[in-house]
Amino acid sequence: MFFRLTKCIAAISLLMAGSTVALGQEESVRPLFVDGPIFPAGSTTVFGVAATPVTDVVLLNNGLDEGFRMGMVCQVSRTDTAVAELILVDVRENRAAALILNLENGQAIRSGDDVKIKTITL
Repeated sequence: MFFRLTKCIAAISLLMAGSTVALGQEESVRPLFVDGPIFPAGSTTVFGVAATPVTDVVLLNNGLDEGFRMGMVCQVSRTDTAVAELILVDVRENRAAALILNLENGQAIRSGDDVKIKTITL
């Protein structure tokens, strides 16, 4: 009974880690963060811009899972050219919504633009 329970727990751990499960063979459990960074990247892309009667809302492709939190200021860029600054007003697990704080002259936010959390470098 204990051996069967141990195999079951190992299979669930492998599934959660994204590995294939082979119950007849012994496989080692390797968490996903071993191969990558343990901290979120803090970057995503613009999903789209929704125009409302009051303001435009910028929708982002990632949210909490990439380290975004409500109230953070983000920089929008396209091919290393600054486009705008955003403030996050709603952040969910894998989506976020932001308002435009500053839009560079002659620029418009487009789907696919890069978004990064604005940080201070000392």
